[in-house]
Amino acid sequence: MVIGVLLVACTGTPDVEPSSTASPDNSVVKELADRVPDRIRADGFLSFGTDPSYPPMEFVDAEENLVGADIGLAQALAKALGLEPEFTLDAFTALDAGVRNQRYEAGIAAISITADREAATDAVLYLRAGTQLSHPVEAPQDVDQLCGLTVGTLEGSVQVADLNQRSTTCTANGFRPVEIIAFVTQQEVTEALLGDDVDAMLTDSTVAVYEVGLHPRQLATQPQVYDVLPYGIVVDSRLPEFSQLLAETLDHLISSGDYERILAEYGITTGLLTQASVVRNGQLVLNDDDGEVEEADAVASPEPADG
Repeated sequence: MVIGVLLVACTGTPDVEPSSTASPDNSVVKELADRVPDRIRADGFLSFGTDPSYPPMEFVDAEENLVGADIGLAQALAKALGLEPEFTLDAFTALDAGVRNQRYEAGIAAISITADREAATDAVLYLRAGTQLSHPVEAPQDVDQLCGLTVGTLEGSVQVADLNQRSTTCTANGFRPVEIIAFVTQQEVTEALLGDDVDAMLTDSTVAVYEVGLHPRQLATQPQVYDVLPYGIVVDSRLPEFSQLLAETLDHLISSGDYERILAEYGITTGLLTQASVVRNGQLVLNDDDGEVEEADAVASPEPADG
């Protein structure tokens, strides 16, 4: 099984200067910090590429600070390795190439790891999220009954393909197609739903829960979550020891409770993993003592803490 990095956040980049943000108070883990490759250790920074327009995973807050669950995890990973986190804002579709071209050392931006194509990057799996429908509280919708409705989603997302397939099924059965409006940023999708410009929005479940939490009197979600996939931090496949080190550092954050705390801060309490892993060349590499590579389905294998 080969893997792919399917770009599921927006393709545009906000007009915000690349920045570093304040880091959580994590202690350096010496046995991990000692294994940082010299190329990365040289400047004292662990650099991440991200596209901050996908709350709650990464976004720019009202004070123009770069925040989000991914940002918090990236900061904690860097600090545990004795490095300062640094963030470069880039177009989402450029993150994979940015890692390969060494513009930054890792890419993190709610990147769904799929089995649709072979990728030139490793992926450190850290969370699982599915697709979920949101709608106005007063006008509930069903994801299986979208024919003739207008649905907002994010440009370039897995949800666009999902909606196209549903629309094709509608017309094949004699119903009106789904009118799909793909926006550049998640903020635009949510605003369209709040402004009654669309009947519903289809997003990652992490986003659906967060946006409904911000607007509980106006928005609700359909309970069904489907097509669950893991998110991954992408790392240059030419540095396999570094992707393995990031996975083991994430394991440290899981065991210390920092992982759960950071995600909970942004309302993410489901899809958490009990063990980090690396997808490399279509194979799942678990962090066991002998470093054995398992011949496993790279997408389905990681088990969430909540089952």
